Amino acid sequence: MGKLQLKHRILILVGVFLIAVIAFFIYRQQASVKRDEVYSSTLEEAKLPVVYAEMCDRQMNCMRGHTSDVSYDETYDTLTLLPEDRYLKLHVKGGSVYMISASYEIRNADLTQLIEKTDITDIEKSESDIQLTLPIQNLIIKDKEYRLDLALTTQEMGEVHYYTRIILTDNSQLASDMLDLVNDFSSRNFNYDAAKDNTTYVETDGTADDSTLAYTNLKSTFNNLAYNGLKLTPAEDKDIRFCSYDGNTGEVHLSFLATRNLSSGASEIYEINETYTMRMGLVRIYLLNYSRNIREVYTGENSSSGKRIILGINDGDELDSMTSRDGVRTYFVSTRDLWCFNSESKSVKNIFSFRSNTSNDMVSGYQRHGIRLVNCNEDGDLTFLLYGYMSRGVHEGQIGTSLLTYSVESDTVSEKFFMPVPRTFESIREDINAFSYLSDSNIFYTKIDGTFYAIDVEDGSFFKITEDLLDGNYTMSKEMDRLAWQEENDKFGSEVINIFDMDTGKKQEIRSTGGMLLKAEGFIGTDIVLSTHIRDNEWKVNGITRSIPASVVEIMDKDLNVLKHYEHEGEYIDSIDVHDGRVNMRILEKNADGTFRKTGEDTIVSSTESLEQREDIGSYVDDYKKTVFYVVVGDDIRRSSVKVAANTELMSGGVTVEGMEIGPDERYFAYGDNEMLVVTDEVAKAINSAYDRMGCVRCKGTMVYNRPAMVTSRILDGVETITSDLLRQRKEGELFDLYGITLREALYYVSMKYPVLAYTDSGRAVAIYAYDKTTVSLYDLNTLKREYWNQEEAGNMFARGGGDFSCNFNDIGGKSY
Repeated sequence: MGKLQLKHRILILVGVFLIAVIAFFIYRQQASVKRDEVYSSTLEEAKLPVVYAEMCDRQMNCMRGHTSDVSYDETYDTLTLLPEDRYLKLHVKGGSVYMISASYEIRNADLTQLIEKTDITDIEKSESDIQLTLPIQNLIIKDKEYRLDLALTTQEMGEVHYYTRIILTDNSQLASDMLDLVNDFSSRNFNYDAAKDNTTYVETDGTADDSTLAYTNLKSTFNNLAYNGLKLTPAEDKDIRFCSYDGNTGEVHLSFLATRNLSSGASEIYEINETYTMRMGLVRIYLLNYSRNIREVYTGENSSSGKRIILGINDGDELDSMTSRDGVRTYFVSTRDLWCFNSESKSVKNIFSFRSNTSNDMVSGYQRHGIRLVNCNEDGDLTFLLYGYMSRGVHEGQIGTSLLTYSVESDTVSEKFFMPVPRTFESIREDINAFSYLSDSNIFYTKIDGTFYAIDVEDGSFFKITEDLLDGNYTMSKEMDRLAWQEENDKFGSEVINIFDMDTGKKQEIRSTGGMLLKAEGFIGTDIVLSTHIRDNEWKVNGITRSIPASVVEIMDKDLNVLKHYEHEGEYIDSIDVHDGRVNMRILEKNADGTFRKTGEDTIVSSTESLEQREDIGSYVDDYKKTVFYVVVGDDIRRSSVKVAANTELMSGGVTVEGMEIGPDERYFAYGDNEMLVVTDEVAKAINSAYDRMGCVRCKGTMVYNRPAMVTSRILDGVETITSDLLRQRKEGELFDLYGITLREALYYVSMKYPVLAYTDSGRAVAIYAYDKTTVSLYDLNTLKREYWNQEEAGNMFARGGGDFSCNFNDIGGKSY
């Protein structure tokens, strides 16, 4: 019996041991899924290599491969300085395709002139990369920007193109010194004591939002600059690129990942983007502007509390979420990744991500795509948009928009259609956020520039609702289910307003009477706000019609019944703004000379729409991270209970939308802190946006405005001669019209050696020909006398005149002024 009992004890101990071993391996497997399989998917790893330029003794300006057409501004953030001998070295790295041959071509900024086209014969292969040497000919002009198009012919994917702007300059040493400053400044901020050396650049004045670490600039506190003591460790792999450089000023952008190790043994990942704007002073480089944004990468680990999925340091405007009708599934987007929380299984699942299965670096974490949630049906299936640069998958190397559906039953993501769009990611994002709607009849509505499309999801066929509309000549409802536009594409209005309902496909018309002009000002819910204008009430400023004030404002319902009518004898209306259920207006009175003057303001309040606060996304304050964002879910969950589920299978096979014939984009793009601020048909709006962010404006690949490049003083010689033809040019419409900018913004063109025609508040025509830090010099074009003004006083005087500036800047090829 004793032996038998001993045998049983041994068997029991062995069983317990085996159970422990099995449990240990199960735990290790689950831990592995948690830590290593978070972004795993059936997407193939990227096939296309990346290309780096050798510049200032560094490999930088990482370029991505393109297999479809791109826009003028695809290279807005990538400027490569050529070596003095013009032998440019490029390094091809990564990828799985086989390169057969390579060539390049160089064009001017607006791509109208082919400067050079050459096959590359100097090719050296090593274990780490393929080095190409481009023998650029002596056909380019110093200090002038061109676009370089590198074409790699591959066995698997045909011809793949890589783009960068290039410039030949005599002062490349300053560029190298700027890169050193960027590296030192960035590195010091990760060490609290070393960061104190950066305080010489800080201009803390209480205007920055120091409640968040998501954004930091030179006006932030020292604690924010030094990451509030988060103890982050930056990755060695960094994407560094020159965005602009003119031999005196430069802009550099730096992107990299950083990690934060927690006491639990887990770690957090952060994406960090920094932009530096610098200028060479008399003895040292000055930091004109610095901005940094941080986004915490959601990984599914240690990220739940109560009814919250914690997303960490982020921008609330960039987050998106949607919950199924039964409350079981909550889909959310964070740092361009799509996730789903299942309240029944207490698990999170990565639905879609372009991040690599095998590496975690800036190459695989490319930030030029976005995801927008469209709708969630009764079964919990999700439809979403993927747009921008496709860095992996069947559309790798293309830019466009893909409509995808996640099926709960099959646990797969399938593509409905793909629409190639030759625009930058930022431009596509702007259009998607402005107008994208999926109707119940499976018609997807979207816009590209000023053209509106209806696309059949099933077969990819499409038709244009309307095309080539200018800013201000169309408006959409908040839900994007109603669109209104002018029949005549005129900024002052049209005799016919069209209204299109996305769900019904029904089009309505509103026609004016007596030759009146109508403008669709906006929507309040499904009700349209309409203004009526009398043609004879043109408001001319210095001989040019700038506005036609309205005499009536009305709100109409879906059946075009008038709900509210605003009209007062002798009063006129302009600056109409429809926002949050209100119509804000400026009230005018007409003067005897046909001009108008402001007499007050008024507001129409509607009860059909109110300001809605988001309940799905929230935030709280953390001692270390400061503002932290989260997604609200339906059930209370314990942090330890949340599991990272196996990833979704991705199915290929959508139709390609073909035949759209999208033309070149000739709008103005304003950039600041290396992000697009606005895209518009109005140059003044673009310049106004760029100014405060120490930014620039581009059009058709050409620099139209660049605040950092403005010198502190300028005197143009021979003012009598260089201004003699300005009035005739203005009368015949030959000048670059800058109406609506400020004096400080107008002085940029004087800095670039263009005399600026301006009108005082009394209507005198003067030419601005000189300025310094405090004064501005004017030349009266009628009396031919010179005047010297305090710059602040002159700025106020020109502002009272409406900011009527123009000059003979003509560097935009083919642009109609």
